[in-house]
Amino acid sequence: MSLTRIPVPRNVEATLNIELGRLLIARHPRWNHSNVHAERTGTLRDYPGRKIDVLVENPGGQPVAIETEFKASARVGREAEARLRKALVSTGEAIESAISVVLPNHLKKGDPTQLESSQLRFALHQIVSDSGKSQRWPVDDWLTGSVDDLADSVEFVSLSERRLQKSANILEQVITEASERLRRNVPRNVLDQIAEMLHQEAGQQTTRMAISIVASAFVFHFAIEGQTGIPSLDSLRKDRMAKRRMIEIWDEILRVNYWPVFSIAKDMLGPIPSRAVPELLEMIDKATEQLARIGLTTFHDLAGRTFQTLISDRKFLATYYTLPSSACLLAEVAVDRLKVDWKSRESMCGLKIADFACGTGALLS
Repeated sequence: MSLTRIPVPRNVEATLNIELGRLLIARHPRWNHSNVHAERTGTLRDYPGRKIDVLVENPGGQPVAIETEFKASARVGREAEARLRKALVSTGEAIESAISVVLPNHLKKGDPTQLESSQLRFALHQIVSDSGKSQRWPVDDWLTGSVDDLADSVEFVSLSERRLQKSANILEQVITEASERLRRNVPRNVLDQIAEMLHQEAGQQTTRMAISIVASAFVFHFAIEGQTGIPSLDSLRKDRMAKRRMIEIWDEILRVNYWPVFSIAKDMLGPIPSRAVPELLEMIDKATEQLARIGLTTFHDLAGRTFQTLISDRKFLATYYTLPSSACLLAEVAVDRLKVDWKSRESMCGLKIADFACGTGALLS
């Protein structure tokens, strides 16, 4: 009696891409079947028949394309690069980040769910300038990690480095110009009052910090404008950026909440003579409109990274807060030690997290 050998089923890349999409959805509370697409056509504008292996449309971030291959050849990198600059049908937004992934050969056969416990090789591809120039990281080698590490990378590259730098440049310029106007146009005792409230010595960096706080309030106001109890900035513009109207608007917002943002901004504005306020607010308002067009007021992670970029330049604001890269490392180390079922909403909602050295909230973010 002879035994019939049952062939082990072979997996094609499409099968593993669908499994990869499922695994990614399980790793992020904001990823679901409406914004993570595997092996789907009709996602790219002007290319209706073209597929992206896995597309993650990050809520509050940039879309990220993932291209997979079994071979660590130049082809997978070319495919990832080819997805850059393509616009999505859903939002019209261009893809600025992609990840090329090399699947292990053992996944060609057997159960595709083995992908969850497999080690992958991958590289990041991002547009880094307005001219459309892109770069690969690592330049020649591959990163190695699990699906968890890949999910972390997807979230990381969903923040546009190009937009981050452009936003930081706009903020730096308006803060520099507005703080110099303030220093020229108000009496010394006003600058001393502002410095005392910030617990710093009066000087250039202290004035910049005060303007940064007011600018942060404007950016945040753009983000929450239209919500219940939040007045529009249009009434401020109609009142020609009057100090009195600005404080009335912030008082209305404070009746809702948002004290950490608007209370301190109101304090910064308090000592400044009314005649000097409209020019400062108009400068900040125009800059915030530019930032809104870039997406700073919509993509909250981008806003946080932008302000952190200015803060990490200690020559600019003379502060000594945790650097964004250090905060990221500390957060990863801390979270990795938590015994939490990240697939369970109840488990996640039961977390209690405190940062007893909280300044800008970088570690919490």
